[in-house]
Amino acid sequence: MKKFLILVLSVLLTALSLVSCQEYDDGDISRVDSLAGIEGTDSLQPAAGTNEKSAEGENLPEESSPGTPQPVLEDNPIGYTAYNLRTIECNVDYPSILLINSKEELEEYIDTACLWNNEETGIINFLNTRKSFMEAVCRYDEEYFKNNILAFVHIEAISGSIDYWFDSLEDSGKIHINYTSPELQTCDMEYWHIIIEVPKDHPAVVVNTFTLEFEYVPEDDCVQPIDPNENSLPEGDDDYTAYVIRTSMCQVEYPSVLTLYTKEELDEYLATNFITGDYYEAEFLEKITKYDKEYFENNFLVLVRLEAISGSIKFKFAGLDDTGKMHVQEIWPAYEMTDDMAYWHIIIEVPHSHPAIPADVDFIIELTRISEE
Repeated sequence: MKKFLILVLSVLLTALSLVSCQEYDDGDISRVDSLAGIEGTDSLQPAAGTNEKSAEGENLPEESSPGTPQPVLEDNPIGYTAYNLRTIECNVDYPSILLINSKEELEEYIDTACLWNNEETGIINFLNTRKSFMEAVCRYDEEYFKNNILAFVHIEAISGSIDYWFDSLEDSGKIHINYTSPELQTCDMEYWHIIIEVPKDHPAVVVNTFTLEFEYVPEDDCVQPIDPNENSLPEGDDDYTAYVIRTSMCQVEYPSVLTLYTKEELDEYLATNFITGDYYEAEFLEKITKYDKEYFENNFLVLVRLEAISGSIKFKFAGLDDTGKMHVQEIWPAYEMTDDMAYWHIIIEVPHSHPAIPADVDFIIELTRISEE
């Protein structure tokens, strides 16, 4: 009987140590500091400074065998497998590096790195609800750690629009991280784990000299005028100029379409909906205030108003046909999304000669959801 109880207790302890992927409710939460005492949590020299892809640029695989030691290739990013993952705020310094030397250390990190107090349900582990993170770390078993370690790079971003990815690892231990920072950004905070597989015989592992270096990689602005050549009329020869711009929330229905036939109608719309002068308004006003009375003599504007459940979702104007149907692509990211709402305007220049005008046809939106490559 005593042996049976011991066996039951051991099974329960094992089950508790396993990480589950339960759903959670944010509620009123506060962070629980619980990383003290975990070996290897010392933050190394901090430096200034998506996607769930490996360093080779491939999507996170369904299956992998991380037990195979990776070769030491001098300053060659292809020699190191890395995962660039959006996660959640953890009880660590940002930016920092954490070396995981064993399966036990990895399990302890998962169990304690991101504990938050919820007034209704008590302490919640949010890290193990991040599917992409758990799919990556659960591949590493005791066999892997015989010849390898993991280097966790913790990054805090001031916006979910900023992407980070592993570039290379020098023999000196310097980890090169690239990032993009578009001019137009969401206002949400974002947190990253970059997981790098490193063999134990790497020179930096022996002397523990890992450091971080961030490098900015220029990127075109997220909000750009759409190339008219990509949005030509399917049944005609005329092209349509369109601008896809993230804006502030307006007192309008979402999604909806508004046609503006005069400069006075445009001015009234702007005076009613764009009065706060915030960052997003500036981008929109820069584009739309160029339309004067002369423009409206032969043309009108179609405004498409869209609402997204996340600032990570983008939209693209894909065409306007003779029936008045506007084709819009709703682009969902391949990685986890930010939890902020986002609002968009698509400005489309349309001539009075469009077939929908004499036919008195309403302009409508056809949304097609696609996944980001």
